[in-house]
Amino acid sequence: MSRIEYFEHGVLVRAEEDSDGDGRIDKWETYDGRRLAIVAFDTMHRGRPDRRIVYDADASVRIEVDPRGDGHFVPASAPTANPLRRGGR
Repeated sequence: MSRIEYFEHGVLVRAEEDSDGDGRIDKWETYDGRRLAIVAFDTMHRGRPDRRIVYDADASVRIEVDPRGDGHFVPASAPTANPLRRGGR
């Protein structure tokens, strides 16, 4: 099984997927009603998302990244501190 879908009251609310066939979840979808709101990806194979695409209700789209892998996402175009540099600067 490569995809698991979760429903509440007959409506899809989220899904998890093993998109590369390695047996581990690496893609997450979150729905707001019938609208796809977020698609997140684990590109570093850490077991949690590090990139995501956010689809806002007004049809705008933004890409966010979690450079440190700590669950804090920032816009992809924003400058980020080098996580390998001492002091986080």
